[in-house]
Amino acid sequence: MAKLKPFQLKRLLQTDGPAKTFDSLFTSTVPCLFDGPVQFSEWQARIAAAVKQPDAKVHLCGSVLFGFSLDPAKAWRPFSSESRKTGYVSDLDVVVVSEGLFREAWDAVLDAHRKLTLTLTTDERRHMAGNLFKGFISDYHVPSSSIGFERVLAVRRASGTHVATTGFTTNMRFYRTFEDYRWYQITSLATL
Repeated sequence: MAKLKPFQLKRLLQTDGPAKTFDSLFTSTVPCLFDGPVQFSEWQARIAAAVKQPDAKVHLCGSVLFGFSLDPAKAWRPFSSESRKTGYVSDLDVVVVSEGLFREAWDAVLDAHRKLTLTLTTDERRHMAGNLFKGFISDYHVPSSSIGFERVLAVRRASGTHVATTGFTTNMRFYRTFEDYRWYQITSLATL
């Protein structure tokens, strides 16, 4: 498929709706950083191996997926790997779908809460609770002293040493199931 443009995505959303658009594009599109499906598959395998969880499925979302931001507040800003050209460098939004890793991250949060060592503000706790309802935990909510955070660091190391993704900041979300990931993306697409 040729590189998708923002107006083409908008048209697809109008004609096919968010669910069909997600199903046809989000798992089959090769993110713009990769030379092709083989290189992207190698990267996915590297990340899955780093988390040491056999059921883990790895995806990229955000601006790296299509080459532009899906956040309307960013005005469809292009993905950028060079700050000299644009004034900013995009980050990588890594999605790891694994019930085991989700549970591990959630257990780390609960353990820190019960030991009174969870250092989240009231707003951060509220934000995390909303994300949990949507079926995911973000990397920045996972206590840094936990096994769950070791998984975050493993993903960052594995991504940072791959030729296509070296030098990018990596953000992560652990999704409980693929349906949780799918639902989140569909509801986001519905707002565009």
